[in-house]
Amino acid sequence: MGLNQIQGHEQYISLLRKNPEEVEALFRELLIGVTNFFRDPESFDALKYTVLPELFDKIPEDGTFRAWVPGCSTGEEVYSLAMIIREVLDKNPKRISVQLFGTDIDGFAIDKARAGLYPASIAADVSEERLKRFFIKEGDSFHIRREIRDFAVFSAQDLIKDPPFSRLHLLCCRNLLIYLDTEAQKKLLPLFHYTLRPDGVLMLGSSETIGSFANLFDVMDKKWKIFRRVEVPQELRQQIEFPSGPSTTDMALATNKLAPGEEPKVNFSLLTQKAILDQFAPTALLVDPRGHILYVQGRTGKYLETPSGPPTHNILDMARQGLRIELSSALRAARTSHQTVIRKRIGVKTNGDTQMITLHVSPQYVPKELAGRFLVVFEDVENPPVPGPQSGDQAIQKHEAARIIALEQELQNTRESHQTTIEELESSNEELKSTNEELQSSNEELQSTNEELESSKEELQSLNEELQTVNAELQSKVEELSAAHDDMRNLLNSTEIATVFVDNSLRVKRFTPQATAIINLIQTDIGRPLQHVATNLTYAGMISDLETVLKNLAPQRAEVQTNSGDWFKMRIIPYRTTDNRIDGAVLTFTTINEEKQAQEVLTTSKTELEQAWQLVRDIFDMNEEPMAVLDAKGRIVLANAAFSDLMKLPDEKIAGLDVLDIKNGLLAATDLKTRLMDAAEKKRDFTITASEITQADRANKYFINGRIIRTDDGEEEAYRILLQFVKEK
Repeated sequence: MGLNQIQGHEQYISLLRKNPEEVEALFRELLIGVTNFFRDPESFDALKYTVLPELFDKIPEDGTFRAWVPGCSTGEEVYSLAMIIREVLDKNPKRISVQLFGTDIDGFAIDKARAGLYPASIAADVSEERLKRFFIKEGDSFHIRREIRDFAVFSAQDLIKDPPFSRLHLLCCRNLLIYLDTEAQKKLLPLFHYTLRPDGVLMLGSSETIGSFANLFDVMDKKWKIFRRVEVPQELRQQIEFPSGPSTTDMALATNKLAPGEEPKVNFSLLTQKAILDQFAPTALLVDPRGHILYVQGRTGKYLETPSGPPTHNILDMARQGLRIELSSALRAARTSHQTVIRKRIGVKTNGDTQMITLHVSPQYVPKELAGRFLVVFEDVENPPVPGPQSGDQAIQKHEAARIIALEQELQNTRESHQTTIEELESSNEELKSTNEELQSSNEELQSTNEELESSKEELQSLNEELQTVNAELQSKVEELSAAHDDMRNLLNSTEIATVFVDNSLRVKRFTPQATAIINLIQTDIGRPLQHVATNLTYAGMISDLETVLKNLAPQRAEVQTNSGDWFKMRIIPYRTTDNRIDGAVLTFTTINEEKQAQEVLTTSKTELEQAWQLVRDIFDMNEEPMAVLDAKGRIVLANAAFSDLMKLPDEKIAGLDVLDIKNGLLAATDLKTRLMDAAEKKRDFTITASEITQADRANKYFINGRIIRTDDGEEEAYRILLQFVKEK
């Protein structure tokens, strides 16, 4: 009214009559559409881990699972159920198709459910994993994926008026019954029982109950109100009020199908039985051994009434005055004797009058569904006629005779009741005696148990002393282990060697502080895979080397460099336990900066030496006179190109040759050998007169000058002899 700026009710009623859309808007405002995904998450866990696996186990291969969610509003509960069904089916090897029916009286809500588009706020109720798997992010909204949307069928339905779905495995009607009155609930619960398959499951809201229909369902989960359908014989089922029968159109079509002149078939047998039961059969009730009413036939108002206090369905609590004692006695007698018990002329107080009845209590044995139950029948007996006008003495005599008969009847009833009481008392005494004997036996057992407990107490005390001793030893071991741990930690720290211990899955077990400069480890990284931790190494093969060591059980070594330019020698060895079991690997990083620097210096010196040697050789070769350097034994160490040409020897083969052997011993004919020996002893230069050497088909004479070359270290034999061949002019 405020939105339409209407002040009075009559004006609003007039608007409703003129505007059907306002009627629809008012109808939606009256509805309660409170819902969200996974409302009461623990109830969905009960479905996922207990109910659904059991239901799926009973469905054959390629079967269909059917479920109904009445009052589904905008579909959150239907899709929540679909998601957990998908998760359960992922672990089930069977191929099972799914049909989920979501219904609601609000067509606008059903349209939203069909669209499957929900705001980003559902992230508060749906886990991140389910959001990624079952939804598609579209801007600020989430859209349900096709695999879940295909499970559900949504339709507008009035639960009270429209026909229900049938052959259901699961009916999830949560937080709907609380908005309905008692009559509607009594109408729907038998209907729910009818729609479920045998062993089908009904789930209600946490504040709802099945009320007086406990015979139709067994409790599976008391907290989350999950019930299993109980198969009840047809004759014991409550009458079901179906929301609707055939429509007028269907009836017209059915009538049109009849042949001309053909009358509709009538079930006279069923109609006759109903007429007999309604008009001639006595009032009867079926009760269980505790007196709870299971079924009623006929009117019971003359014999039973609802007592004050909590509602009850017990026939003894509801029996009228005058009937309760006889009914209780007859039930006990029938239960004990297993035979039909009949009690005649029982006076029942009914609205200020007394109705005489005959009571029948009959134990039932067939069919087997009725076994253990009792049929209670109330048969009315006509009261004796009221006498007409009589003389005073006759009237007194008849009144006294009637009074005597009534008293005798009452006395007989009292005797029977007394006898029943005596029998029950004797039976109770027997039970008490038996109970007493059992108690005595239990007392003896308790005494024996007490003695055993005393013995156990002493054993426990002894065990406690042993435990204290063991505890002291363990404490000592712990202190030793702690000291050893401290020693090992200090030892590792003192070596200044970066060390990392990993298990067989390459998860970090322990590391030294020095390792943090190479691998970015912190204390909370213990237990994490090493490959998830960043390193400062330029070397990318550390993880593969670890895997190779764990596979081949052979150590691996490598020289690695950090991003800052420091060099380390990485060594990986298997981690062996005391029982020679491989339980991971150990990485050590030893700094080799000094070695690397020395290596660089050596490399530089070698290069410089090679360059100097080449320079000396080039200068040596520039001399046109043949020259050679000999060691102390007369072997050629170095010769210039002119010497090689003179002796006709290649440069690469001349080093190491004995100077006296070359040129077919040409120089051996001179006194060079004597002069070399003399030079070795006296360490002085020498000159040999001209010797003829053929070169380029020409014979030339050369003077041979020998010069002593001393080395820098000054040792006695550390010298060389330079031979210089000077051509005679």
